[in-house]
Amino acid sequence: TRLITNEGSQTSYTTTRDLTHSFRRSYATHLLEAGWDPRFVQDQMGHEHASTTGIYQFTSDQFRQSTLRSALDRTMKQALRSAENGKEKQ
Repeated sequence: TRLITNEGSQTSYTTTRDLTHSFRRSYATHLLEAGWDPRFVQDQMGHEHASTTGIYQFTSDQFRQSTLRSALDRTMKQALRSAENGKEKQ
């Protein structure tokens, strides 16, 4: 085991295996959030099956919120344009 010091001056023990897994998960998540193809991520992780890579597909709260916000903004703009075009035709 190794001693890991966190920013909050707290210490916790973790195994090298846990640390390695954390880095792998973080790497895969950052690639996916940056828009890399999931198949590329699968190859980078060395997984034979996509389902194995699926366990690494955890995105951050900030990414989920910004993605949802973008989708909602796009939907609202399209709806408003459709409504305006409908009024112009009347």
